[in-house]
Amino acid sequence: MTIQFDAAGRLINQQVDGATIVFSDDDCGGAWDSVISNSVLKFALPKPPAFMNTIIKNCTIEALKPQKNRQLLSVKFLNCTFKGKFHGIDFGRLLTSTLGEDFGAIEGCDFTQATLDECRFWNVDVSSMKFPGWPHVVIREPNKRAADMANVAWPEGLAPYMKIAAHEEVTAEVIHMPSMLKHVKSLKRPPFTLEEAKAAFEQLGGVGL
Repeated sequence: MTIQFDAAGRLINQQVDGATIVFSDDDCGGAWDSVISNSVLKFALPKPPAFMNTIIKNCTIEALKPQKNRQLLSVKFLNCTFKGKFHGIDFGRLLTSTLGEDFGAIEGCDFTQATLDECRFWNVDVSSMKFPGWPHVVIREPNKRAADMANVAWPEGLAPYMKIAAHEEVTAEVIHMPSMLKHVKSLKRPPFTLEEAKAAFEQLGGVGL
């Protein structure tokens, strides 16, 4: 099918089905007010593309490069499969937005082929999601678990990250423990073993391992 882009290389008011779209400086720069279905989306830059009021459904999202530090809160991902590495990405929606709209969502998505590190899900029913297992941990409603988390005997290098209360709108946070361990070592803080971390999370309970 033929896909039309504007002068900035963006999809604007498009209905796309069954395509392969590469998001890069030389290809597609983002999507506005569009619907993308049954397609393969390849994220070729270190940050995800900009989406605004766009629905992406029944698609495969491939991170060709690790995706870092962006809010994907103005896009709906419905029944999509994610592959590759995602760090510091926010999915879902905010209850308030600068545009005065409540658009974002994520439902029925499969992350079992992805690496998720410090990724947050805002105002989302995560029961419809498939998350990767250990060495990932999925902390549901972390704001409500703050007191419990503060009482766990965390390994010394991990403790500062586990005793910070999350925003009340965060439904779940996913952490990749090998990435966390690498970060702790880079700061020359006391390292911990994955076995020690797993034992601490099992003590916390109510966490997906």
